[in-house]
Amino acid sequence: MHMKNRRRFLALLGLCLFAVMLAIPPAAAQRFDELRGSGVVGERYDGYAVVRDKAAGPRVLALVVKVNYVRQAAFARRAAEQDLPIDEVARAHARRNMLLWAPPGTWYLAEDGRWIRKKDGRWTR
Repeated sequence: MHMKNRRRFLALLGLCLFAVMLAIPPAAAQRFDELRGSGVVGERYDGYAVVRDKAAGPRVLALVVKVNYVRQAAFARRAAEQDLPIDEVARAHARRNMLLWAPPGTWYLAEDGRWIRKKDGRWTR
């Protein structure tokens, strides 16, 4: 990746995270991390969250819907600013989220349909 594109990419990811953090109150963000760490909520390869536990209830579903709404808006804004496809921005966020922001215990749905879990900073199937 060209250095200029790399800088744009990293700036884009940082701004996406910042936008998400601004739009979701700290208590909800902490709750969301707890849900990811417990495996109730997972992350997908396309940058969006998903409820993994069907018994999670309407409050969890509502939080995931809100997180995804905020993410989609941030992805769309950054895609327009960088003249990139929105799915490229979303996938870049997913990779960064997976490596840096997801708490231990988070499940990640890979593009091939398999789930992997983050344990001690590593991902295992």
